[in-house]
Amino acid sequence: MKRKIIAGVIGLIGIVLLLPPVRNYFVVEWSVRPLYIVILAFALSFFFTPIVRILAVKMGAIDRPDSRKIHSDPTPRWGGLGIFAAFAIVIVYNFDFSLPLKGIAIGASLLVALGLMDDKYGLSAKIRIIFQLIAAGIAIYTGARMTFLPDTPWGNVLEIFLSVMWFVGITNAMNFLDGMDGLCSGLAAINAFFFGLVAVGSRQPFFMFPSAALCGACLGFIPYNFRKGKSALIFLGDTGSTFLGFTLAGIALAGDWAKDNYVGIIVPVIIMAVPIFDMSLTTIMRIKEGKVKSFSQWLHYTGRDHFHHRVADMA
Repeated sequence: MKRKIIAGVIGLIGIVLLLPPVRNYFVVEWSVRPLYIVILAFALSFFFTPIVRILAVKMGAIDRPDSRKIHSDPTPRWGGLGIFAAFAIVIVYNFDFSLPLKGIAIGASLLVALGLMDDKYGLSAKIRIIFQLIAAGIAIYTGARMTFLPDTPWGNVLEIFLSVMWFVGITNAMNFLDGMDGLCSGLAAINAFFFGLVAVGSRQPFFMFPSAALCGACLGFIPYNFRKGKSALIFLGDTGSTFLGFTLAGIALAGDWAKDNYVGIIVPVIIMAVPIFDMSLTTIMRIKEGKVKSFSQWLHYTGRDHFHHRVADMA
């Protein structure tokens, strides 16, 4: 009951922040607008998540424990739907989309729809990768792509190829990290915060708005997913982890990082270093140990051999 009251109060705060007079004040004041977006996204996500939890239970989107998982209680999935709903409302209500951000939003929405089905029914690796490639193609077509090679046919082809690998790689890297309570959503909030910090410092609104909205939406979800001494009330599911990964990958490509194009590649990689390192280490070790022998096995394999599991076992 106490949790419901808190969710209701914070939801009311979100409604107040959506009122035109309040919104218009923060639209004018650039210096406080990022904070407004973070708070609004937090309030909406905190309010939506318990509603999504009820929906997931009724629809049977439940993650049941087994020997390869660390949780011991059946737990609803679809937590990413609450994050996505908060993110979408904040973005649509607060500013005009740039063309690349439209592509990222469409691609991310496609993966959310796919994730909802995957969390309930379980989809094959082939279907998942096809939709990830389609989502990446949409984002790249609208301009969310790498631009650091010479403007030649071969340079453009290589940039598109690397951009596809970036989208698919980061999407699955974040999905791999969703193995401990609060880890994936917490890391996404941190990554989005640093992206937003760069955007505020360089006054890039189309870069700042999605970063701030994603950070706030993740923070609103974490209290339900990471509870000290208690099990999670809800998981992100593939709905959330793939949405977070794809959106972060897109935000990284949408930003204007520096005049030096190579710096524009290095800085996002540094910010996203943890999921990249975990995916690389886990992939190498699984191939070496013969645990995965195909792309399908790599995409579906679930085990307690990620970097965060190794650190936890050392504690």
